[in-house]
Amino acid sequence: MANKRAGSPQTTRFIRECLGERGGEGNTRQIYEFLIRRTKQAPTMHELGAMLGKSKHFQQIGFDRCSGLIGGAYQVAIWAETYESE
Repeated sequence: MANKRAGSPQTTRFIRECLGERGGEGNTRQIYEFLIRRTKQAPTMHELGAMLGKSKHFQQIGFDRCSGLIGGAYQVAIWAETYESE
């Protein structure tokens, strides 16, 4: 069952807070870990990526390479807040 709070204004506020603490940008993994610590019902990684991609409040500015737990690496998107939406 999908998390109904994934695109809520509260989630958007928490993401903005996370990006503010990180100098205005952060990757999907950093945002996800921030939401896990701050909220009881954090969106899944898939829901978070979809929400960030569809939102007018955030824009993708690049990719970052992260290492996996058992070796290997994967790419995650880097996000920044768009100031045109205010």
